[in-house]
Amino acid sequence: DVQNYLRLWINFLQDWLSRLKDTNLDLKILLMRYEDLRDDPTEYFSKVLDFYEIDKSLLKLTDDQLTVQKGQLHYRVGSVDEWRQVYTSDQKELAAQMIPEEFYSIFRWAR
Repeated sequence: DVQNYLRLWINFLQDWLSRLKDTNLDLKILLMRYEDLRDDPTEYFSKVLDFYEIDKSLLKLTDDQLTVQKGQLHYRVGSVDEWRQVYTSDQKELAAQMIPEEFYSIFRWAR
């Protein structure tokens, strides 16, 4: 059921975002987006290594490893906003109502 599944993901993201904002926690959390991985995998992993102060020479990825063909690993196509193509009109409306407003700005999602 879309409502239950979406609620789980919203709760998951809200939980991480609350930890990201909590200045009392001694956690080093880097917020990354799928869109960034898709657009420039090399830069994506470079940011992760820089953030966690990991020597880049420890990770050697080839272009083949950074490129995954659509649908190769999962049944989904993996496109951004894929839910907008696969959800019914009712499901899209429900999702739009359930997704917190702050998610659109934090993750730079289109409405």
